[in-house]
Amino acid sequence: MQLAFHTPTPTSFTHTLSALAPDALDEAPLYTVSLQDYPDLPDAERERAQRRYARALERKLGGAQAVYDILSVLQNLEDAPPDDLAPEQITELQALYRRWQQATRAALEAGLQGLGGAEACFFEVQLHHR
Repeated sequence: MQLAFHTPTPTSFTHTLSALAPDALDEAPLYTVSLQDYPDLPDAERERAQRRYARALERKLGGAQAVYDILSVLQNLEDAPPDDLAPEQITELQALYRRWQQATRAALEAGLQGLGGAEACFFEVQLHHR
């Protein structure tokens, strides 16, 4: 799983909460998807690929808020793993991680659909902390 961070570029796709709750947080973005290491791709195609990736990720996980929540949990575990977890908590976290991996695999396939293979390319998801 790639949990890299980047500075959003003008061609990044930023997803907001507005579709879920029109007045929520003044339409503050929840996350940004950015296609990396795919050189010479026109901006319009890059943006479409990023939108496809985000839509597939949201479909698999249950919406933009779920993407935000799940990735937040996984990133927090990377930054400061808890010392004392009960076995059922470990099981839940492992299931969450597997769910994220399955969703990102499906989103990668959707995002790259029709683009041809660029072996080193990947999508980054950057959370916009509120």
